[in-house]
Amino acid sequence: MGSYLGIPEDISGSKCKLFAFLKEKLLHRVNGWTGRWLSKGGKEVLIKSILLALPTYVMSSFLLSLEICESLASAIAKFWWSSNPPKRGIHWTTWDKMCKPREEGGIGFRMIHEFNLALLAKQLWRLAQFQDSLVARVLGPNMAR
Repeated sequence: MGSYLGIPEDISGSKCKLFAFLKEKLLHRVNGWTGRWLSKGGKEVLIKSILLALPTYVMSSFLLSLEICESLASAIAKFWWSSNPPKRGIHWTTWDKMCKPREEGGIGFRMIHEFNLALLAKQLWRLAQFQDSLVARVLGPNMAR
Protein backbone atom coordinates (compact mmCIF):
# COMPACT_ATOMS: atom_id res chain seq x y z
CA MET A 1 0.00 0.00 0.00
CA GLY A 2 1.41 3.38 -0.99
CA SER A 3 1.27 6.63 0.85
CA TYR A 4 1.03 10.30 -0.02
CA LEU A 5 2.43 12.92 2.38
CA GLY A 6 2.75 10.21 5.02
CA ILE A 7 -0.91 9.17 4.83
CA PRO A 8 -1.89 5.79 3.33
CA GLU A 9 -3.57 6.09 -0.06
CA ASP A 10 -6.14 3.37 0.63
CA ILE A 11 -8.44 4.60 3.38
CA SER A 12 -10.75 1.61 3.60
CA GLY A 13 -11.11 -1.04 6.25
CA SER A 14 -10.38 -0.78 9.93
CA LYS A 15 -9.34 2.70 11.01
CA CYS A 16 -7.35 1.25 13.92
CA LYS A 17 -5.23 -0.79 11.50
CA LEU A 18 -5.04 2.10 9.05
CA PHE A 19 -3.67 4.59 11.58
CA ALA A 20 -1.50 2.08 13.47
CA PHE A 21 1.47 3.65 11.68
CA LEU A 22 1.11 6.69 13.96
CA LYS A 23 1.88 4.63 17.05
CA GLU A 24 4.70 2.84 15.21
CA LYS A 25 6.28 6.20 14.30
CA LEU A 26 5.91 7.41 17.86
CA LEU A 27 7.45 4.24 19.33
CA HIS A 28 10.28 4.40 16.78
CA ARG A 29 11.12 7.91 17.99
CA VAL A 30 10.96 6.85 21.64
CA ASN A 31 13.18 3.82 20.97
CA GLY A 32 15.74 6.16 19.41
CA TRP A 33 16.01 7.92 22.76
CA THR A 34 16.51 4.66 24.67
CA GLY A 35 19.57 4.62 26.85
CA ARG A 36 19.73 8.39 27.15
CA TRP A 37 19.12 9.39 30.72
CA LEU A 38 16.83 12.33 30.13
CA SER A 39 15.61 14.66 32.85
CA LYS A 40 11.90 15.36 33.23
CA GLY A 41 12.49 18.74 31.57
CA GLY A 42 14.20 17.07 28.61
CA LYS A 43 11.39 14.55 28.28
CA GLU A 44 8.82 17.34 28.44
CA VAL A 45 10.50 19.19 25.57
CA LEU A 46 10.73 16.02 23.46
CA ILE A 47 7.10 15.12 24.11
CA LYS A 48 5.73 18.58 23.36
CA SER A 49 7.90 19.34 20.34
CA ILE A 50 8.12 15.92 18.68
CA LEU A 51 5.77 13.24 19.98
CA LEU A 52 2.64 15.38 20.20
CA ALA A 53 3.46 17.00 16.85
CA LEU A 54 3.87 13.72 14.91
CA PRO A 55 0.16 13.01 14.30
CA THR A 56 -0.83 16.65 13.69
CA TYR A 57 -1.04 16.46 9.87
CA VAL A 58 -3.12 13.27 9.95
CA MET A 59 -5.36 14.68 12.69
CA SER A 60 -6.06 17.80 10.63
CA SER A 61 -7.58 15.58 7.92
CA PHE A 62 -9.11 12.59 9.73
CA LEU A 63 -11.02 11.92 12.93
CA LEU A 64 -8.94 9.41 14.87
CA SER A 65 -10.80 6.89 16.99
CA LEU A 66 -10.66 7.12 20.76
CA GLU A 67 -8.75 3.83 20.78
CA ILE A 68 -5.96 5.29 18.65
CA CYS A 69 -5.82 8.50 20.69
CA GLU A 70 -5.67 6.52 23.93
CA SER A 71 -2.91 4.26 22.61
CA LEU A 72 -0.84 7.30 21.60
CA ALA A 73 -1.42 8.91 25.00
CA SER A 74 -0.50 5.64 26.70
CA ALA A 75 2.78 5.37 24.79
CA ILE A 76 3.66 8.98 25.65
CA ALA A 77 2.78 8.43 29.33
CA LYS A 78 4.96 5.30 29.45
CA PHE A 79 7.86 7.32 28.04
CA TRP A 80 7.25 10.11 30.58
CA TRP A 81 7.14 7.83 33.64
CA SER A 82 9.86 5.34 32.70
CA SER A 83 13.40 5.81 33.89
CA ASN A 84 14.61 3.97 30.78
CA PRO A 85 12.09 4.07 27.85
CA PRO A 86 11.55 0.35 27.14
CA LYS A 87 10.74 -0.27 30.80
CA ARG A 88 7.46 0.76 32.32
CA GLY A 89 7.50 3.10 35.29
CA ILE A 90 4.90 3.81 37.94
CA HIS A 91 2.30 6.31 36.74
CA TRP A 92 1.94 8.67 39.68
CA THR A 93 -0.90 10.70 38.15
CA THR A 94 -3.43 10.40 35.33
CA TRP A 95 -2.93 11.60 31.78
CA ASP A 96 -5.85 14.02 32.21
CA LYS A 97 -4.09 15.76 35.09
CA MET A 98 -0.84 15.92 33.10
CA CYS A 99 -2.71 17.66 30.28
CA LYS A 100 -3.87 20.52 32.49
CA PRO A 101 -2.06 23.85 32.17
CA ARG A 102 0.82 24.54 34.53
CA GLU A 103 -1.28 27.13 36.37
CA GLU A 104 -3.72 24.37 37.32
CA GLY A 105 -1.02 21.94 38.44
CA GLY A 106 -0.49 20.05 35.17
CA ILE A 107 2.37 19.83 32.71
CA GLY A 108 0.58 21.27 29.71
CA PHE A 109 0.53 18.22 27.43
CA ARG A 110 -2.23 18.13 24.80
CA MET A 111 -5.30 15.95 25.07
CA ILE A 112 -4.90 14.13 21.75
CA HIS A 113 -8.58 13.55 20.96
CA GLU A 114 -9.60 17.12 21.81
CA PHE A 115 -6.73 18.46 19.71
CA ASN A 116 -7.92 16.27 16.83
CA LEU A 117 -11.43 17.74 17.12
CA ALA A 118 -10.01 21.28 17.22
CA LEU A 119 -7.98 20.71 14.05
CA LEU A 120 -11.03 19.33 12.22
CA ALA A 121 -13.16 22.26 13.43
CA LYS A 122 -10.50 24.58 12.01
CA GLN A 123 -10.89 22.87 8.61
CA LEU A 124 -14.68 23.30 8.77
CA TRP A 125 -14.25 26.97 9.68
CA ARG A 126 -12.00 27.43 6.64
CA LEU A 127 -14.65 25.82 4.42
CA ALA A 128 -17.29 28.17 5.82
CA GLN A 129 -15.12 31.30 5.56
CA PHE A 130 -13.62 30.65 2.13
CA GLN A 131 -16.53 29.30 0.13
CA ASP A 132 -14.85 30.21 -3.16
CA SER A 133 -11.86 27.96 -2.46
CA LEU A 134 -11.27 24.91 -4.61
CA VAL A 135 -11.93 22.53 -1.72
CA ALA A 136 -15.25 24.18 -0.91
CA ARG A 137 -16.31 24.03 -4.56
CA VAL A 138 -15.32 20.36 -4.86
CA LEU A 139 -17.10 19.32 -1.67
CA GLY A 140 -20.19 21.21 -2.70
CA PRO A 141 -22.36 23.92 -1.20
CA ASN A 142 -23.92 21.61 1.40
CA MET A 143 -20.54 20.76 2.96
CA ALA A 144 -19.37 24.37 3.10
CA ARG A 145 -22.37 25.45 5.19
